[in-house]
Amino acid sequence: MDIAKISVIATSTVSVLSLTLNYLVFLRDTPRLRLSAFVGDEVSFGKDGKVTETKKIFWIGVTNIRRIPVIVKRIGFYKTCWPMRIFAKYFPDKFKEEGALLSGQGMIAQILYDYQNGQTVPRKLNGSDEVSSVAHIDAEAIKEFNRLFSTSRSFYVEDSTGRTYRLPWYSYRKLKIDFAELAKELAEKGAVNAK
Repeated sequence: MDIAKISVIATSTVSVLSLTLNYLVFLRDTPRLRLSAFVGDEVSFGKDGKVTETKKIFWIGVTNIRRIPVIVKRIGFYKTCWPMRIFAKYFPDKFKEEGALLSGQGMIAQILYDYQNGQTVPRKLNGSDEVSSVAHIDAEAIKEFNRLFSTSRSFYVEDSTGRTYRLPWYSYRKLKIDFAELAKELAEKGAVNAK
């Protein structure tokens, strides 16, 4: 083997390694959000250390799990299954829904906007930043979320680039079950109060 062939092999090996390394750095530096949500209990304790009151809460959190800063643009529900979500970008009214409690000045507004000097600016999450919001669940919230869960397929967050990140299916399923149980409890309380 002559020196020219060895030089070509070494150069091509170095270029392939460099290209692979650059691609891995690119993947690491692309923005990525993680959405998490659950239904839980807020517990109040008395002076004697005993539980005095429990309230149901709904918690939503959005985390930037990469290094690149990203702006959180929207949180809502997909109305369709995966293949049709391709069209959701072009026809958001037909395929996406935010819900009355998720829009306006509700709990989602606390995640989407940062209040600085009396002005609302879009929420920017730097690397490893997390923002969350908690709301107490009342009868109206239970009805609204059960309506959203009955007409939608998944819960998502969208960033400023237009990319969406879904709540994992097991968390979404757990939310559906929790809100269905809350609706059942509410119906039972209504039946007891009616008597």
